[in-house]
Amino acid sequence: MNVDFRCEHCGKLLSVQGKTGDEIRCPHCMKMTAVPAGLASLPRPRVGPAAAPGAPPQGPEQLEEVPHESDVVLGVMAKLMPFVISVFFHLGLALVILFMGTMLIVGDQIGEVPVPDTVLTDNPSGVMTPQERTSLSDRRRTNKLTRATARESTIPADNARPGQAIFGIGPAVGGTGTGWFASGGGLGTSFFGTPGLAHHIVYVVDRSGSMLQTFDAVRNEMLSSIGRLDPNQQDFHVILFNEGPPLESSDRRLVPATPQYKAKAAAFLSSTEAQRQTNPVPALSRAFEVLAKADPRRKGKIIYLLTDAVFPDNERVLNVVRARNANGEVHINTFLYGDRPKEAEEVMQKIARENKGAYKFISAEE
Repeated sequence: MNVDFRCEHCGKLLSVQGKTGDEIRCPHCMKMTAVPAGLASLPRPRVGPAAAPGAPPQGPEQLEEVPHESDVVLGVMAKLMPFVISVFFHLGLALVILFMGTMLIVGDQIGEVPVPDTVLTDNPSGVMTPQERTSLSDRRRTNKLTRATARESTIPADNARPGQAIFGIGPAVGGTGTGWFASGGGLGTSFFGTPGLAHHIVYVVDRSGSMLQTFDAVRNEMLSSIGRLDPNQQDFHVILFNEGPPLESSDRRLVPATPQYKAKAAAFLSSTEAQRQTNPVPALSRAFEVLAKADPRRKGKIIYLLTDAVFPDNERVLNVVRARNANGEVHINTFLYGDRPKEAEEVMQKIARENKGAYKFISAEE
């Protein structure tokens, strides 16, 4: 009976007649090899697909499994695939980080907005006569020519434009100080888009419980407005009110709009929370007291008054303002924030109208 086995020296498949222990010479390597034990007694040995010529056919269940070339390739690919995926993943992550960093740098460069050139007029509420508007336009044209000439002769530091200093944006160039604590754009600021062309500014802002959900937005606008004040020409004070005594920044007076005092105002506002009911009378009285001590050599006094609700006694508020501002020296810009009760809007409009100011309603979405 033929016995199929592989040479123990070269591994070639042999088919010989013999029994266990017989030694034969391998026709491939010419070395002597023994018939393995147990194979001679098998009726059909398990052999590989490359049987010697003339060997009887073998059933599929008896064939030895020999790896195919495609299986080897797939095995190699399976081992390499995790590494390839990891390389592409980390490369993509690096590209995303690089893109985000580039966008942040570009955003810092293009996000700067110059403070508008303004002039001090006899009407700090911002409502100018045609003659005043013409004068302002002439000055702006002159300033543009001056800045263009400066740019042609010098290169400002950090690629910024002269006088470019706004709340929350980089260093100022051509102004005083750095960051939002400086302004080089001339006399003037604004509060919720309403201009205030004055030397002396007091913010009188509601901090009652009804402002709890919106006080953060109002606080940010106050910081933005204070940040645009000119440190060389303007001073300011902050007064917050509810039903109790008004809450004031620690100096309790007008302070110059220098970086140091702006930083103190930011710290004061960041530690304040909205609570209790509302009553603006004590805060308005304090605002007039503070403005009464302003430097008389510099004209222009303005109050920014903001609330979101109906005052408990509108007539008392109106009478206090009329008594304190009988000479009309102080302009009052009023703001109704969030809600729009008819009664509240009427009294805020009346305060602005009687005190040469402007009224504005600000929706919560703004």
